[in-house]
Amino acid sequence: MVQRGKFKRSKLKLSSGGYIGIFIVGILIIIACVSFMILHYRQQAQQRASQEKVQLLIQQQKQIIEEQRAALGKLPDIQFSEKTKKALALTSERATEQVNYETSAFHCDGRVYCTQMHSLEEARWFVRNCPNTKMDGDHDGEPCENDSRWH
Repeated sequence: MVQRGKFKRSKLKLSSGGYIGIFIVGILIIIACVSFMILHYRQQAQQRASQEKVQLLIQQQKQIIEEQRAALGKLPDIQFSEKTKKALALTSERATEQVNYETSAFHCDGRVYCTQMHSLEEARWFVRNCPNTKMDGDHDGEPCENDSRWH
């Protein structure tokens, strides 16, 4: 309210209970902030420990592999069958194609059988790029050989 050019100030009076309530709320806010900071710090420490453990396991695995290779020495050359040679040739030809996963029309989505494929090219892509497919029974690199839709 204005009285003759002066503002009348309303005085807010708090009882001692009001001050205690504000003090308790302030303490609770401080406790919450400190708890959040401690939680965040612990999560970061756990992530660092996990990363260090992974690095240690990788180093140990590399050391085991090196020790095994040193213990085995030079292994004799293996004679491959004609079927295996053909499959290896197909694999090496396809390795030069190097599919770009980001621009590919296909993506690994859990399908594993020929009946789930829409084309022979899709089946070939799945066999080359996705794990655990069940479309190449004789492992010669050519999927769905018994599927009458495209053979």
